[in-house]
Amino acid sequence: MAEVHFAHDIRLDRSVAVKTLRADLARDPSFQARFRREAQSAASLNHPAICGVHDTGEDFVDGVLIPYIVMEYVDGSTLRDLLHSGRNLLPERAMEMTVGILQALEYSHRNGIVHRDIKPANVMLTRTGQVKVMDFGIARAMGDSGMTMTQTAAVIGTAQYLSPEQAKGETVDARSDLYSTGCLLYELFTVRPPFIGDSPVAVAYQHVREAPQPPSVFRPEIPPEVDAIVLKALAKNPGHRYQSADEMRADIEAYLDGRPVAATAALGAVGYGYDGSTDSAPTTALPTLQQPPQKSSYSDDGGRPGSAGFDAGYADPAPAGGRRLSLGALLGIGVAGLALIGIVVTTALSVGGDNGNDQQPAADASATSGNGQSGTDTAQAQAKSLDALLQSSNNSRATVIDAVASIKQCSNLADSATALRTAASQRDDLVTKLSRLTFDKLPNHGDLVSQLTTAWKASAAADNHYAAWADQTAGTNGCHNGHAANTPDQGNAASEQATLAKKKAAALWNPIAQQYGLSQRQFTEL
Repeated sequence: MAEVHFAHDIRLDRSVAVKTLRADLARDPSFQARFRREAQSAASLNHPAICGVHDTGEDFVDGVLIPYIVMEYVDGSTLRDLLHSGRNLLPERAMEMTVGILQALEYSHRNGIVHRDIKPANVMLTRTGQVKVMDFGIARAMGDSGMTMTQTAAVIGTAQYLSPEQAKGETVDARSDLYSTGCLLYELFTVRPPFIGDSPVAVAYQHVREAPQPPSVFRPEIPPEVDAIVLKALAKNPGHRYQSADEMRADIEAYLDGRPVAATAALGAVGYGYDGSTDSAPTTALPTLQQPPQKSSYSDDGGRPGSAGFDAGYADPAPAGGRRLSLGALLGIGVAGLALIGIVVTTALSVGGDNGNDQQPAADASATSGNGQSGTDTAQAQAKSLDALLQSSNNSRATVIDAVASIKQCSNLADSATALRTAASQRDDLVTKLSRLTFDKLPNHGDLVSQLTTAWKASAAADNHYAAWADQTAGTNGCHNGHAANTPDQGNAASEQATLAKKKAAALWNPIAQQYGLSQRQFTEL
């Protein structure tokens, strides 16, 4: 939506950031209004954890009136950049960052402003570790008629961080920001949002209807108290969430101080997942959809300037036997539109089955384990956890292919070496995660884990050999007529070993994937 430029204020002799509305959007009155609203909202807030606004104005550029905002210059990076770096945050550090976000929200809510677009791309971390919340472009005053967008059939926000009430086009209040903060905290812990699907609508549907898995499913070292804090923030019913930023911050600080966490005690009394209590309009029912959404890595960074526009992620299909979402089946229903930043989708959110019944699917009749979870549910959860690891491995595949191709062409040697070493580190992390998780309910789990371990270790070795090849090519000027010498024998051997193991793993995985409605994969996608 906007472009941000570094500038220097010559009158006050200070560095500033100048945000301008993109020229192609400046002719649209709605974008003009949103941009002005950002300036007004942020300028009314003066807090250390909120990026300040110094000035605003308009100027003609090539005959187009372009509005601009002069903002505080923040020397640092966004949490989105931090997540994309591949580094795992300590849970305590992630919670400390969230405390800063909640302090900013506590202040803005107290002043009657709901942000409505809390996400990693809108939070900066300075070089000294201070949190700065920014981009109040879709913020609204509480009680404003714009707090619900149903009059324009549009839901404003970013799909992966939408509260259920935002996704349904309902009126939102401060608790909507706390849900989004819960999504952000979830991602800081697990390096993935709580819900991911093949389209914005598929993601929004899950916010409305699906219960999130606890963060500890993806990061086993996360304690129950932290799971409870996140799940309370992600409650579908706003009345079951934290009721203020101060309350959520107090629970996080209690955990950090070693004191009892209120969410832990409440977890047994209130289910934080889907409870059907937020459903109202009968027009939101859709027929049961037989085909699951196709896997993809849809994500939306909200159009942050200079970004590629998407955050990588994992698709997360619905549990076997549950309701599923298909974009094609949703088109034309018209219950609520989604106007996501940078994406406009006129479609519906589906809730319910073919009989209009919004109850959860009947429980599986199979025997349950000691913790009350059925064997089928346990196997489903294990399959989904493994699928997430497979998708994570697949996400790095394009990077490795591009890096090796660049080395062969004697292009970007240093960057390619860095990318390969990062990929190797990610493979090592996958092996570690694989060893920590349990897959005993899946058929042939021992062979499958063994083959994946062999494949990822061999892939990591190959990546490191290719990185060393890039270093050697650069250091010895080993390029001739724009081409590097042949790929190293050790790297090729390791790659062949990985390929053999991946073929065996794919043969073991695909029947499991078919059984639980997950994506079957070619060996190259492992």
